[in-house]
Amino acid sequence: MRTFQFQTKKTIEEIRRSPYHQQLGRNVCAAFIAQQQGIKMDTASKKVEEPVGDRWLVVAEIIRRQCFEGAGGIEPGNMTIVH
Repeated sequence: MRTFQFQTKKTIEEIRRSPYHQQLGRNVCAAFIAQQQGIKMDTASKKVEEPVGDRWLVVAEIIRRQCFEGAGGIEPGNMTIVH
């Protein structure tokens, strides 16, 4: 088994309570299942257990940091869509 270390400003408890992380973790898990089993995302989404596991929540935090902190520090929920 390998150990992975990841530093974040959020505790695992904060990530567990975050609806954003819950949804992103669920979606990433479903995408993984769909790819591994060769099924549609709709079907894979039904296979994701509730609540999503800590592993998927940590992956969600990694994705959030890579996407948003690399984009000038824009956080999800703090964005405004201009039409």
